[in-house]
Parts: sequence; C-alpha cells; structure tokens
Amino acid sequence: MEASVFQADAFLSGEGDNWYKRFLHGRPFNPNPDLFETNLVALCQELLDVNEHTLVVEIGSSRGDRLRRITQSLGCEGVGIDPSALSVAEGKQLWQGNPDLRVGTAHDTGLGNHSASVVFFGWCLMYVEPAAISDVRNELNRIIARGGLVAVLDFDYRSDEERLYSHDPDLRTYRRNYDSWLDGDRYRLVAKYPLEFVHGPRAFRIGVPEDPYDRMAFWLYRLTA
Repeated sequence: MEASVFQADAFLSGEGDNWYKRFLHGRPFNPNPDLFETNLVALCQELLDVNEHTLVVEIGSSRGDRLRRITQSLGCEGVGIDPSALSVAEGKQLWQGNPDLRVGTAHDTGLGNHSASVVFFGWCLMYVEPAAISDVRNELNRIIARGGLVAVLDFDYRSDEERLYSHDPDLRTYRRNYDSWLDGDRYRLVAKYPLEFVHGPRAFRIGVPEDPYDRMAFWLYRLTA
C-alpha cells in the first residue's frame, strides 16, 4: 500500500465510521454556531460576493452539522467530503441533499476543477501523514476557484510533531504550524486566530491555553492568482 494514502485508506475502510460512532453518532443537531463558524461566516461575507451559487466545501464533514449551519447562514450551497460512509448516510437522511454529502478524502474529493469558493479543513489535516500533505495541497489547488478562501481549524504547533493515535496503534496524528502551509501556491494568509477549547455552546474562545497540547488556531488563506 502506498504510504501517501495509508491513513486515508484506513479511515475509508472503517476508522472513519469508528470515529463517527465515538464522537457524533446519536447526538441531536445543535443549531448554534461556534466561534470558528461565526468568524468564518463573517469573513466570507466580507471577502466574497456570496450568493446562492457560492460553493462551500468542508473536508472532514462527518454528517454535515457544521456545514449545514454555515451554508444556512450564508444562504449558499455546500458539499461535504468525509471517509465515513455511515456518517454520510445519516447526514443525507438529516439534510436531504442540503448540504450534499459524499464519501471521499482530502486527497481525492471528486469535485470539479476550480469549483469551490470556500474550502475548509476542520480537524482532519491532523490525520494526514507528512508524505501525503502535498497530495492534499495539490487537490486543494485543483478544486479552489480564483479568489477563493481556504480555512484550517487544527492544532497549532511551532514545529512538526507526531503522536500515537489512541484508538488504533497503527495510526498516527500530526501537529503542525499552518502559518506558511500554502506558501508558494499563490495564497495570502488573511487571518489567524489562536483558540482554546471550552465546554458550552460556543465550543471555542480566543486565546492561547497554558497546556501546549491544547494549542489550536483558525487560519484563513485567500487564493490571489
């Protein structure tokens, strides 16, 4: 098996479903946006000419709860890509095609060239091994439209760090700093917000936690050429 798709294949073949069962299966839909979503919606409205044809793509969308809230707020279309067939099936029942959920990965979304106005990666890049991160970037470059926005919500580390994935000894998670992830690909970093997780309806607050393990951030890039 090619190293560059090993973890993606593992999530497609069952770990995606296992993740969904552990964290989201059976939970009721929460209509309240968290801090990340509120900021992303506001930045999209400021930087894009949002209309009903604007396409927001979430990579790692699970059953589509977050994407549903964002597209409802923006009044636009959404496509969610996730390796879990179970979460996609349940999301399809919930949302009846709005947003449109599909089985896939960050390496292979199946979307058309330059079709996405906004692409965001919410807690999925941490599962992409170093040998595969360039594949993800290449797929992003293929699907993002000129002037489009790219959002990343993930851990924020000063240097790369590999950790064991607690649910499967054969898998790993990866901590990175995404300040320059898209350098050289004609993108400009528009905004970065340091975040820490809190319990409650907003889920996050602005700030840097004392424990570096919990350090996270929201990055927003724009394709300028």
